[in-house]
Amino acid sequence: MGPLGRASRSLRKRWIVFTSGGDAIRAARAKLLKGDSRRKPIRVVHFSVNPVSNSLSSQGYFLDPLVLRPSVREAVVARDWNELDRLIRIETLPGGVIFDRLSNYHRFSEIEFIISIRSSKLEPDEDGIWHDDGSRVLAFSLSLTLNPESVEGGRLEIRRRDGTAGEPIQTPPYGTMIVFATGVWGFEHKINRVTAGERIIIAGWCT
Repeated sequence: MGPLGRASRSLRKRWIVFTSGGDAIRAARAKLLKGDSRRKPIRVVHFSVNPVSNSLSSQGYFLDPLVLRPSVREAVVARDWNELDRLIRIETLPGGVIFDRLSNYHRFSEIEFIISIRSSKLEPDEDGIWHDDGSRVLAFSLSLTLNPESVEGGRLEIRRRDGTAGEPIQTPPYGTMIVFATGVWGFEHKINRVTAGERIIIAGWCT
């Protein structure tokens, strides 16, 4: 299975294997909230499923605002990427705000994510290439950008494989998640380079 807490740059890969049992999930979440560094396998079995929304199937994406715990913003302000990685891991487990929200849109068994920081100041940025995320059933981009109005470039583009593209999506406000369709639904996407400011997001995939 893929990494669920794979953070960018200096952060090491984290792995969790999902199998079954609510008590194990609650115990794992409690340990993460306490900062317990031990990582034990946990188990999950059933997920509720709703049809993919009309916006997702027609235009390939929709915006979904989330209420994140204050400690997430504090970690971003402090630029404490290890703590941010830990906090987002909590939210991508069953019972976490990211996992539970996405499970409303499609069946999946795991989430993997990275912390993505793109800046015009740290290093030269470049346009991404069109890709479809393979067999993943959903993808998302959760904005943790504190000043999105200061970001130029860094827009997400989504199109059907036949080349029909919509308008580029600018970096949304802090806490807003762009949920978008993958190649499973006939869509592909790319991110354009950041020409000014800094764009901080959680990029994630559901399988």
